[in-house]
Amino acid sequence: MPNAAETFVDTLIAWNVEVVFGLLGDGINGVMEALRKNQDKISFVQVRHKE
Repeated sequence: MPNAAETFVDTLIAWNVEVVFGLLGDGINGVMEALRKNQDKISFVQVRHKE
């Protein structure tokens, strides 16, 4: 049974999303793993911010 992160990434893929932009962090580890498992279908681009 898929978890919420896997369902989220599967939905993005079904919507033909090809690239996701975001910041890494502990709060999205599940999403990052789901993206890693589907890296042939969807890409992740790490963005930067000033802080």
